[in-house]
Amino acid sequence: MHKHAWALVILQVSAHAALLSAWYWASWYHLFLIFVGYFAFGCLGASIGYHRLFSHRSFSSAPWFETLCLHMGNMAGLGSSICWTAIHRAHHRYTDQNPQDPHSPHHHKWYKVLWLGMFEQVQLRYVKDLMRDRHHLWWHKNYFLIHLLLGILGLLISPAIYASLILIPQAMSWSIGGALNYANHCWGYRNHNTADSSTNNWLFAMAYWGEGWHNNHHANPKKWYFGERWWEIDVSGVLIAHLRKDIDKTGVANH
Repeated sequence: MHKHAWALVILQVSAHAALLSAWYWASWYHLFLIFVGYFAFGCLGASIGYHRLFSHRSFSSAPWFETLCLHMGNMAGLGSSICWTAIHRAHHRYTDQNPQDPHSPHHHKWYKVLWLGMFEQVQLRYVKDLMRDRHHLWWHKNYFLIHLLLGILGLLISPAIYASLILIPQAMSWSIGGALNYANHCWGYRNHNTADSSTNNWLFAMAYWGEGWHNNHHANPKKWYFGERWWEIDVSGVLIAHLRKDIDKTGVANH
């Protein structure tokens, strides 16, 4: 089970409570903060950092940008980079083959794929590279304490700002990402005849920074730009294109 499973349950229940309550108190200012937080956590943290950089090493970056993505990913409320990457690498190893694929809607109930990923078995053998990195290890060991202290500080300063900038973006990153894992193996179109059921879905591509071009990604996991057709816009890929280092024109890292 995930090292921080029950801590993540508490965090995500709090985050979704903030999201549901925002209907009654959020102003345009709070909506702006929510967008900023969701961009930082969902795009920089989850999509670029956790997924393309740490899980697939599909590009190289300047140290400052990798550090930024690491911090934003851990702030996203998705679990430590070590646990998230281990689960995602298991997904690619066993995609739709059997229950060892933690994201497969063909082997797991929809609510488990969407919201109960923290109870997946974490195979640390898939992340030996991250286990050797002191920055990833520090976040992994102190994950719950950091979020607890952040929550106390945020509530003391401004509950509304804390909810807008931190909690609601965490809820969005978790739920939209979980829905993507389910939907992109059920509905959509396919550019590639892969051995799995992955599909492209424009709705989730727009909602989650280009991650919805899922069939393209499963066909070429090492590519950092997921879009292939001219209209398959990949916001995360566009950002990487402006910040990349040691990458060729095909969108594959030169390793």
